[in-house]
Amino acid sequence: MPVVKRLIIAAVLLIAVGAAAQERAANEFISVRFAIDGKTLPCEDLKVDLLLDGRHIVPNHTGQGFTVPAAFVGKPPGLSPDKTVDISASCGEYALNFPNLHTSWVSPGQWELGIEYPPYWIDRSRGTTAIERGAWISYLQSECNGCDPGVVTMISHTDPPASLLARLHQEQPNASDERARDIA
Repeated sequence: MPVVKRLIIAAVLLIAVGAAAQERAANEFISVRFAIDGKTLPCEDLKVDLLLDGRHIVPNHTGQGFTVPAAFVGKPPGLSPDKTVDISASCGEYALNFPNLHTSWVSPGQWELGIEYPPYWIDRSRGTTAIERGAWISYLQSECNGCDPGVVTMISHTDPPASLLARLHQEQPNASDERARDIA
């Protein structure tokens, strides 16, 4: 009987350790959405690269997101309040870079990565001057678990991507008067 009892206790302990590891992974996860002009796109080939102290950290991807790397969990030694991280993310043909963000951006929660083209950005991004300096905007919106409100960083790009120009040239001949004016 003692052997059976020990086996049962060992099995219960293994299950508890496994459940704790799963809960830890779920609590240290960033879910990621990718959107263009507010429309979510599927991103089967999401790639994220984090540059911290000259080291490239590629997080473990799981489904539509990734596990927060150990370098960002809790208060690791050497992670001072003034440290920054460069975040690079790609989804298919789109590659976005967000340099010099505070390390708190890599916290469990949700990210929305995206691109906004005119005229869509006029409604959504009215509060930023970034739209005055470029042809399109890339953005990273982050909301960590238990944080309110989330934060957004936007980068204005002066040269429109070739795919945007082709799309607008194709759309313009059949566009309504107002939309054709916006495209022009």
